[in-house]
Amino acid sequence: STLRPTLSPTSLAPTFEPTTLNPTLNPTSLAPTFKPTTLHPTLNPTSLAPTLKPTTLHPTLSPTEEEVTDYSILPYPYPRTRYTQWTELGSDVKTSARNLGYNRNLWDNLELMELEVFSYDDLTAEEIPNVLALGLNEDTWDCFVNHYNGYYWDELVEAGVAEHYEVLGWDERMWDDEVGTPDTEDLYWDDLSEDQREAANGVCFVRNSWDWVSLAEW
Repeated sequence: STLRPTLSPTSLAPTFEPTTLNPTLNPTSLAPTFKPTTLHPTLNPTSLAPTLKPTTLHPTLSPTEEEVTDYSILPYPYPRTRYTQWTELGSDVKTSARNLGYNRNLWDNLELMELEVFSYDDLTAEEIPNVLALGLNEDTWDCFVNHYNGYYWDELVEAGVAEHYEVLGWDERMWDDEVGTPDTEDLYWDDLSEDQREAANGVCFVRNSWDWVSLAEW
């Protein structure tokens, strides 16, 4: 009945060691719990720079700016039918457009239609009546639809539009021999200088047609 055997298993040393504060404090130390709540990760996605970029004024102002300024300085009357999206065209207009080879995709996305690389003088006798039915004539076809791409340089000079393409960086060798292209070909409307925009207007470009915006988004 001596006390030694009964005291050994209940000695304080073994029972106190598993309850030491070191292992229990480590997982609940302030350092790991504070790190996930640091402000840096939460501030980055809500910083002003990314939220302001999508709300830039250029895309929203484009249609308004064209209505107010661009159309009024174009060399020929603005052909609204050609710049009306396919779903809003009347059945007769769609018939004439289909006769020329247009479908919804080729109509709404400018300069995709192969026919548009030809000047009015190069259209066939069967094509011209359908072009006229779209409200276009020789002047408006060559300027708004073809942008004089079907002309040789000397014809641009004769038509009085070579000077506009010169401002846009073109010269006779580039144009006739297809040797390189000017830097303006890779620029959006907003990147053009004021003189270059006026030159683009002179060959019947407006902001949306220069930037190749689909008619469904005009």
